[in-house]
Amino acid sequence: MAGQPWRNKLAGMLARFIHTAPPPYSTLKGVEIKDVATTTMGSGIALVYKKDGKRKLVLLQAGPHYPSYDASKPAYMIPGGFVNLAHTEGSTLVAASDKPESVFAAAARELEEEMPLPDGRPLLVADPARLHIIDNVPLRFKSGETRQVFGLLYELAADEITAVETYVERMTSDPAYLQAVMAHTVNPYSKRPEMCGIRIFDLDDAAAGKIPLLHADQQSLFVKAQSYFRRLDTPSGP
Repeated sequence: MAGQPWRNKLAGMLARFIHTAPPPYSTLKGVEIKDVATTTMGSGIALVYKKDGKRKLVLLQAGPHYPSYDASKPAYMIPGGFVNLAHTEGSTLVAASDKPESVFAAAARELEEEMPLPDGRPLLVADPARLHIIDNVPLRFKSGETRQVFGLLYELAADEITAVETYVERMTSDPAYLQAVMAHTVNPYSKRPEMCGIRIFDLDDAAAGKIPLLHADQQSLFVKAQSYFRRLDTPSGP
Protein backbone atom coordinates (compact mmCIF):
# COMPACT_ATOMS: atom_id res chain seq x y z
CA MET A 1 0.00 0.00 0.00
CA ALA A 2 2.55 2.50 -1.18
CA GLY A 3 1.80 6.13 -0.51
CA GLN A 4 -0.42 5.45 2.54
CA PRO A 5 1.90 4.85 5.53
CA TRP A 6 -0.95 5.04 8.04
CA ARG A 7 -2.49 1.94 6.49
CA ASN A 8 0.80 0.10 6.79
CA LYS A 9 1.01 1.03 10.48
CA LEU A 10 -2.59 -0.07 11.08
CA ALA A 11 -1.96 -3.38 9.32
CA GLY A 12 1.14 -3.93 11.45
CA MET A 13 -0.79 -3.25 14.67
CA LEU A 14 -3.55 -5.69 13.69
CA ALA A 15 -1.02 -8.35 12.75
CA ARG A 16 0.73 -8.04 16.09
CA PHE A 17 -2.61 -8.26 17.91
CA ILE A 18 -3.70 -11.39 16.01
CA HIS A 19 -0.34 -13.16 15.93
CA THR A 20 0.70 -13.11 19.58
CA ALA A 21 2.42 -16.07 21.25
CA PRO A 22 2.62 -19.35 19.28
CA PRO A 23 0.65 -22.38 20.56
CA PRO A 24 2.37 -24.57 23.22
CA TYR A 25 3.08 -27.37 20.72
CA SER A 26 4.92 -25.04 18.34
CA THR A 27 8.70 -25.17 18.03
CA LEU A 28 8.77 -21.52 17.02
CA LYS A 29 10.05 -18.98 19.50
CA GLY A 30 7.57 -16.36 18.36
CA VAL A 31 6.21 -14.45 15.44
CA GLU A 32 8.39 -11.67 14.09
CA ILE A 33 6.67 -8.95 12.07
CA LYS A 34 8.65 -6.41 10.10
CA ASP A 35 7.51 -3.38 8.14
CA VAL A 36 8.71 -3.66 4.55
CA ALA A 37 9.21 -0.48 2.55
CA THR A 38 7.50 -0.26 -0.83
CA THR A 39 7.82 2.14 -3.73
CA THR A 40 6.14 3.18 -6.94
CA MET A 41 7.96 3.54 -10.25
CA GLY A 42 7.77 6.14 -12.98
CA SER A 43 9.40 6.62 -16.35
CA GLY A 44 9.68 9.48 -18.81
CA ILE A 45 11.30 10.15 -22.17
CA ALA A 46 13.53 12.98 -23.34
CA LEU A 47 12.83 13.33 -27.08
CA VAL A 48 15.99 14.74 -28.63
CA TYR A 49 17.25 15.48 -32.13
CA LYS A 50 19.95 17.54 -33.81
CA LYS A 51 19.22 20.52 -36.04
CA ASP A 52 21.52 23.28 -37.31
CA GLY A 53 24.30 21.99 -35.08
CA LYS A 54 22.23 22.09 -31.88
CA ARG A 55 20.46 19.40 -29.89
CA LYS A 56 16.73 20.06 -29.58
CA LEU A 57 14.40 18.85 -26.85
CA VAL A 58 10.65 18.30 -27.25
CA LEU A 59 8.57 19.14 -24.15
CA LEU A 60 4.86 19.07 -23.42
CA GLN A 61 3.11 21.98 -21.75
CA ALA A 62 1.42 20.75 -18.58
CA GLY A 63 -2.36 21.06 -18.78
CA PRO A 64 -5.15 21.88 -16.29
CA HIS A 65 -5.12 18.33 -14.90
CA TYR A 66 -2.21 19.39 -12.71
CA PRO A 67 -3.07 21.41 -9.54
CA SER A 68 -0.25 23.88 -10.17
CA TYR A 69 -1.54 24.71 -13.66
CA ASP A 70 -1.54 28.43 -14.47
CA ALA A 71 -2.22 29.45 -18.06
CA SER A 72 -0.19 32.64 -17.56
CA LYS A 73 2.85 30.69 -16.32
CA PRO A 74 3.45 27.69 -18.60
CA ALA A 75 5.33 24.73 -17.13
CA TYR A 76 6.80 21.95 -19.20
CA MET A 77 7.38 18.22 -18.83
CA ILE A 78 8.56 15.15 -20.68
CA PRO A 79 6.08 12.47 -21.77
CA GLY A 80 5.88 9.90 -18.99
CA GLY A 81 3.98 8.42 -16.09
CA PHE A 82 3.69 5.43 -13.78
CA VAL A 83 5.07 1.98 -14.50
CA ASN A 84 2.26 -0.57 -14.08
CA LEU A 85 3.58 -3.27 -11.77
CA ALA A 86 0.41 -5.38 -11.98
CA HIS A 87 0.37 -6.06 -15.71
CA THR A 88 1.60 -4.78 -19.08
CA GLU A 89 -1.05 -2.64 -20.73
CA GLY A 90 0.71 -2.79 -24.07
CA SER A 91 1.17 -0.35 -26.94
CA THR A 92 1.64 -0.51 -30.70
CA LEU A 93 4.89 -2.49 -30.48
CA VAL A 94 4.42 -4.08 -27.04
CA ALA A 95 1.93 -6.88 -26.51
CA ALA A 96 -0.34 -6.71 -23.47
CA SER A 97 0.31 -9.40 -20.86
CA ASP A 98 -0.21 -10.30 -17.21
CA LYS A 99 3.48 -9.67 -16.51
CA PRO A 100 4.64 -6.50 -14.74
CA GLU A 101 5.39 -3.65 -17.12
CA SER A 102 9.04 -2.85 -17.82
CA VAL A 103 10.33 0.71 -17.63
CA PHE A 104 10.80 0.62 -21.42
CA ALA A 105 7.28 -0.66 -22.14
CA ALA A 106 5.79 1.93 -19.79
CA ALA A 107 7.70 4.79 -21.42
CA ALA A 108 6.67 3.68 -24.92
CA ARG A 109 3.03 3.46 -23.82
CA GLU A 110 3.04 6.86 -22.14
CA LEU A 111 4.58 8.46 -25.24
CA GLU A 112 1.72 7.14 -27.37
CA GLU A 113 -0.87 8.29 -24.82
CA GLU A 114 0.50 11.79 -24.24
CA MET A 115 1.29 12.80 -27.84
CA PRO A 116 -1.83 11.80 -29.79
CA LEU A 117 -2.99 13.02 -33.17
CA PRO A 118 -6.44 14.65 -33.41
CA ASP A 119 -7.97 11.29 -34.36
CA GLY A 120 -6.45 9.58 -31.32
CA ARG A 121 -3.68 7.70 -33.11
CA PRO A 122 -0.19 8.13 -31.63
CA LEU A 123 2.10 10.64 -33.30
CA LEU A 124 5.17 8.54 -32.45
CA VAL A 125 5.45 4.79 -32.04
CA ALA A 126 8.54 4.19 -29.96
CA ASP A 127 10.41 0.92 -30.25
CA PRO A 128 11.46 0.08 -26.67
CA ALA A 129 14.76 -1.19 -28.09
CA ARG A 130 15.62 2.41 -29.03
CA LEU A 131 15.10 3.71 -25.50
CA HIS A 132 18.07 4.14 -23.19
CA ILE A 133 17.96 4.71 -19.43
CA ILE A 134 20.34 7.54 -18.57
CA ASP A 135 18.88 8.84 -15.30
CA ASN A 136 17.37 7.53 -12.08
CA VAL A 137 16.01 9.80 -9.34
CA PRO A 138 14.71 8.45 -6.00
CA LEU A 139 11.97 10.65 -4.52
CA ARG A 140 10.32 10.81 -1.11
CA PHE A 141 7.07 12.72 -0.65
CA LYS A 142 5.60 14.35 2.44
CA SER A 143 3.11 11.49 2.69
CA GLY A 144 6.02 9.10 3.20
CA GLU A 145 5.61 7.55 -0.23
CA THR A 146 8.80 6.82 -2.14
CA ARG A 147 9.18 6.63 -5.91
CA GLN A 148 11.92 5.58 -8.30
CA VAL A 149 11.82 7.68 -11.47
CA PHE A 150 13.71 6.55 -14.56
CA GLY A 151 14.66 9.00 -17.29
CA LEU A 152 15.06 7.60 -20.78
CA LEU A 153 16.57 9.04 -23.94
CA TYR A 154 14.98 8.69 -27.38
CA GLU A 155 16.78 10.09 -30.41
CA LEU A 156 14.34 10.96 -33.17
CA ALA A 157 14.89 9.63 -36.68
CA ALA A 158 14.55 11.92 -39.72
CA ASP A 159 10.90 11.03 -40.40
CA GLU A 160 10.05 11.46 -36.71
CA ILE A 161 11.67 14.91 -36.66
CA THR A 162 9.48 15.99 -39.57
CA ALA A 163 6.38 14.59 -37.88
CA VAL A 164 7.15 16.31 -34.56
CA GLU A 165 7.93 19.70 -36.10
CA THR A 166 4.71 19.58 -38.13
CA TYR A 167 2.80 18.58 -34.99
CA VAL A 168 4.24 21.51 -33.03
CA GLU A 169 3.46 23.96 -35.83
CA ARG A 170 -0.15 22.77 -36.15
CA MET A 171 -0.77 22.84 -32.40
CA THR A 172 0.67 26.35 -32.20
CA SER A 173 -1.19 27.83 -35.16
CA ASP A 174 -4.50 25.93 -35.22
CA PRO A 175 -6.67 26.17 -32.05
CA ALA A 176 -9.10 23.52 -33.33
CA TYR A 177 -6.23 21.09 -33.90
CA LEU A 178 -4.90 21.78 -30.39
CA GLN A 179 -8.30 21.22 -28.79
CA ALA A 180 -8.75 17.95 -30.67
CA VAL A 181 -5.37 16.73 -29.42
CA MET A 182 -6.02 17.86 -25.84
CA ALA A 183 -9.31 15.95 -25.79
CA HIS A 184 -7.37 12.69 -26.08
CA THR A 185 -5.21 13.51 -23.04
CA VAL A 186 -8.07 14.02 -20.58
CA ASN A 187 -7.28 12.28 -17.31
CA PRO A 188 -10.05 9.83 -16.30
CA TYR A 189 -9.98 11.02 -12.68
CA SER A 190 -9.68 14.80 -12.96
CA LYS A 191 -11.59 14.97 -16.27
CA ARG A 192 -9.06 17.56 -17.44
CA PRO A 193 -6.35 17.45 -20.14
CA GLU A 194 -2.87 16.50 -19.00
CA MET A 195 -1.25 18.57 -21.75
CA CYS A 196 -2.21 21.82 -23.44
CA GLY A 197 0.64 22.44 -25.85
CA ILE A 198 4.06 21.40 -27.03
CA ARG A 199 7.32 23.24 -27.68
CA ILE A 200 10.82 22.60 -28.93
CA PHE A 201 13.71 23.96 -26.85
CA ASP A 202 17.48 23.87 -27.01
CA LEU A 203 18.71 20.99 -24.86
CA ASP A 204 21.44 23.25 -23.48
CA ASP A 205 18.81 25.67 -22.13
CA ALA A 206 16.92 22.85 -20.43
CA ALA A 207 20.13 21.51 -18.87
CA ALA A 208 20.98 25.02 -17.63
CA GLY A 209 17.64 25.33 -15.83
CA LYS A 210 16.23 28.00 -18.14
CA ILE A 211 12.98 26.16 -18.83
CA PRO A 212 10.16 26.24 -16.22
CA LEU A 213 9.43 22.61 -15.39
CA LEU A 214 6.39 20.99 -13.82
CA HIS A 215 8.68 18.45 -12.14
CA ALA A 216 12.01 19.98 -11.16
CA ASP A 217 13.63 16.54 -10.81
CA GLN A 218 13.47 16.13 -14.60
CA GLN A 219 16.30 18.61 -15.08
CA SER A 220 18.85 15.99 -14.05
CA LEU A 221 17.77 13.97 -17.10
CA PHE A 222 18.53 16.93 -19.36
CA VAL A 223 21.94 17.44 -17.74
CA LYS A 224 22.83 13.79 -18.30
CA ALA A 225 21.53 13.91 -21.89
CA GLN A 226 23.65 17.00 -22.55
CA SER A 227 26.72 15.25 -21.09
CA TYR A 228 26.04 12.14 -23.19
CA PHE A 229 25.84 14.08 -26.44
CA ARG A 230 28.92 16.14 -25.63
CA ARG A 231 30.90 12.94 -25.20
CA LEU A 232 29.38 11.60 -28.40
CA ASP A 233 30.31 14.74 -30.33
CA THR A 234 33.86 14.91 -28.98
CA PRO A 235 36.36 13.17 -31.28
CA SER A 236 38.45 10.50 -29.58
CA GLY A 237 41.96 9.45 -30.45
CA PRO A 238 44.59 11.37 -32.41
